[in-house]
Amino acid sequence: MAEQARGTRRIYRLQEQGVEAVQAYLEQVWGEVGARFRLLADSSGPGESKP
Repeated sequence: MAEQARGTRRIYRLQEQGVEAVQAYLEQVWGEVGARFRLLADSSGPGESKP
């Protein structure tokens, strides 16, 4: 995060590298969750429930 003083105010902005790092992390986590959910859904037959 970058900070800049303007009179009595402080202006904050996110640095691009930080935003990219958060985006990559979320894509990794949610990508894995999605893949696992698909595997579970594909391995469960109709009417079959898994704990």
